[in-house]
Amino acid sequence: MNIKDAMNGYFLAKRSERVAEGTLVQARYAIERFADHAEGVALADVTLDRLRAFMVWFAETPTARGTPPAGSTVQHNFKHLKTFFRWCVNEDLIPADPTDRLKKPRMDKLIAPCLTERQALDLLKGIKARGGPLAGRDYAIFHLFLSTGLRVAEMASLKRDDVLIEGQVIPVIKVMGKGRKERLIPLLPDARLELWKYIQRHRKPKMAQPSLFLSEHGLPLTDGGMQTMVSKRLLEFVNGTLSKHGPHLLRHSFATWYVKRGNDIKRLQLIMGHTDISTTDSYIRTLPTDITHEAAPEDRHLGLLDWLRKYAE
Repeated sequence: MNIKDAMNGYFLAKRSERVAEGTLVQARYAIERFADHAEGVALADVTLDRLRAFMVWFAETPTARGTPPAGSTVQHNFKHLKTFFRWCVNEDLIPADPTDRLKKPRMDKLIAPCLTERQALDLLKGIKARGGPLAGRDYAIFHLFLSTGLRVAEMASLKRDDVLIEGQVIPVIKVMGKGRKERLIPLLPDARLELWKYIQRHRKPKMAQPSLFLSEHGLPLTDGGMQTMVSKRLLEFVNGTLSKHGPHLLRHSFATWYVKRGNDIKRLQLIMGHTDISTTDSYIRTLPTDITHEAAPEDRHLGLLDWLRKYAE
């Protein structure tokens, strides 16, 4: 059996297990790259040395942007290859797992990029002043990103019924995260208000549409469409040089501010939807030493705009 035939069976199995589509896309990218690199090699003939050679090649080969892949991308490839070959063993396609002694690539511990409070305040002001039929929607999206730290796929998959802000003691949004794990994220009053404004004034669905955030045509806004919009607005309204311009920058910013406000890392882990607290810790461990301050007692209860105004330089 060749690698790509086994890969097709692997994805049939994972779809039957209802693995998230985003995870399957990443896995297909990793396994297909390996299959192409090992063209002509049977599944049973894959060796540890061949896997090591692929990992070196992948880590050193420039992407379409002309730079090597990020360390996190290399680690994702490693993880998906390990999972694939483990599945092949369990399905009796090969007698032993060639990745057993393949070590996880090390990743540089870089400072997580985030917006300053001034940049975030200018960004929100710019989006609101921009006007146009989608300004209300875009403002609500950015406000929610910076208030909750949602992943872009989580934001795009929100349904209208997931927003529990009316008649609730604690307003929350219901989020379906990675691994189809549901969690509730509390909303501060200003985030609740911005969502209410968007739903009542700006959300114009085409027929019965359950998705929360919609395109200009009243159809669901995809995660790709949301990512494009976020990148454009960051480039348009943020002064200064940013190393990243996508939704994950907003997630890092939320996590950074949450810690600066004196909140607990275990609570941050729950809000971020991290299975392993070491992932959450990476948002803090890589912070520059001068970024934290002695949080005032009222800081953790401030709404997003009040926080930004208080600490914007």
